[in-house]
Amino acid sequence: YFTYLFRKPIWQGQFDIVLRNNSNSLVNQNPLQAINSGTLSQFIQKSSVFDIKTEVQILKSQSTLRPVFNFVKEEYKRKGTDVSAFTFNSWLNNLDIETKRDTSVLNIKYNDADKDIVIPVLRKISTEYQKYSGRDRDRGLLKGIDYLENQKAKLTIESRKSIAELQTFALENNLADFD
Repeated sequence: YFTYLFRKPIWQGQFDIVLRNNSNSLVNQNPLQAINSGTLSQFIQKSSVFDIKTEVQILKSQSTLRPVFNFVKEEYKRKGTDVSAFTFNSWLNNLDIETKRDTSVLNIKYNDADKDIVIPVLRKISTEYQKYSGRDRDRGLLKGIDYLENQKAKLTIESRKSIAELQTFALENNLADFD
């Protein structure tokens, strides 16, 4: 009972992230998916096999959350707290990421003794995850654009070769009047 009276309150905030929209509407599709090409489809990053557990692990990873952890350390340091004992793994215990049953929605909860830091941390987590998911989409689009540019160059060469063969054939067989 006495420890409860003297214990510092822990504040919690939460939000949801929708990892994938199952809608098949054209609005939600990658523009490159409209092109019917098996080769092109390999460049589209979001595969049809979706692993929500992998997404959770990516969201929990240091590569995604390190900027958020550094933000928290800086905020505590700014308020005069000694942060030399702060570690990423111990800080990660303040974060709870759960999947909502039978959905592709993640519920992210963050706990902290400093109530002023909870909302900014949740915003940073959201921003970092959006950067991660946008980076994959951008990478897929860039690969798709490179592929299409290479195909255009190949087809231009083939087209010129075909026109030259047509002209040669027409001249040899007196089918047209070419200069």
